[in-house]
Amino acid sequence: MSKNLIEVGKVLKIFRYPVKGMRGNSLDKAHLGWYGVEGDREYALTSPKDVRSGRPWLTGRLVPEMIGYEAKYENDHYVKNVEVQVITPDGKSLQLSSNELKRNFFKLFGKDVQILKLSTGCFDSLAISLISDSTTRSIGESVGLALDPRRFRPNLYIEITNNEFSSESDWLGRGLFFGNREKVSKIRLLKDNVRCVMVNIDPDTQEKSAAVLKEVTKYRDSKAGVYGSTEQIGEIRVGDSIYLSEN
Repeated sequence: MSKNLIEVGKVLKIFRYPVKGMRGNSLDKAHLGWYGVEGDREYALTSPKDVRSGRPWLTGRLVPEMIGYEAKYENDHYVKNVEVQVITPDGKSLQLSSNELKRNFFKLFGKDVQILKLSTGCFDSLAISLISDSTTRSIGESVGLALDPRRFRPNLYIEITNNEFSSESDWLGRGLFFGNREKVSKIRLLKDNVRCVMVNIDPDTQEKSAAVLKEVTKYRDSKAGVYGSTEQIGEIRVGDSIYLSEN
């Protein structure tokens, strides 16, 4: 790594969401590839009857109960050609491709669904999302709630440890390196994350609190967290130090 780096933070949690719109899972480490965290949002549910937008997938914006389904790979650290398991709200484990699960989704959405797989990921925007604990804590304090970071569906949940910076948005346009290994991963932060109603939904109970999005909309210009893209592939681990590059 270059000597012209500033240590600015630490990785608190890493999240991956194998199926877009479903609850994801926490990892102790992940491989950062050219399309973000390996295996992230590789699958999505689609419906041939849904022609309302250019995004073909179904999400919790339509049916919040979808977040009650947890998707995970059989092996946390190997995701290529591995079956996705889905834990239903009643605790049953089903394969994503199973007819029983498709029937569950039909009840949720009122339409037949198909499974879409994209090796490049099913993203609304960029492949990597990052948010700091200071951002989620500040929003939570304003609305009187302890907010689980999973409301914001980040890949990387981080702590800012350098007092020169108050927000992850301060780093837009610059690169972040992770860890002190011989070959380190790097992302470049490119734009703010404009939020939708998903932040209102508790990831465990699916209860809604409209105050969260109202707070983000009124006082944060609808933005919370940032998006980025990969510049150097490699590993990211919980506990990694984060270093900010000059450019």
